[in-house]
Amino acid sequence: MLTEELNFNYVIRFRGSISVTAANGEIRTAAAWVRPNGRARTLRGAKVTAEQYEVGTVVCVQEKDMKQAWCLAVSSPHATAKELIRYYGNRQGRMRVPRHQGPALRHGNGFGACELARAP
Repeated sequence: MLTEELNFNYVIRFRGSISVTAANGEIRTAAAWVRPNGRARTLRGAKVTAEQYEVGTVVCVQEKDMKQAWCLAVSSPHATAKELIRYYGNRQGRMRVPRHQGPALRHGNGFGACELARAP
């Protein structure tokens, strides 16, 4: 729907427990597609989730400085893993909460104090 009806390109990070089906029909969890050395694995024309939603590309990577694997679903069938990892790593719009507002957020207050932060 995002690409066909809305003409919206996307890069979405999802959990490693999500099912990913390669173009050849092999099914694994996203985390299981990560190579033992952590290098990126690119799956073109993959399908994600139990509902088998087709996406342009899936990239699974866990470089040495990453706490968790990145599993990215991407609308583009042509983008390279390096481009996608750099793009997602530099994403805009992370939410940052000022330190002085921290305790109020525990009680559901202070959400108006959140601001969008620019990635470095």
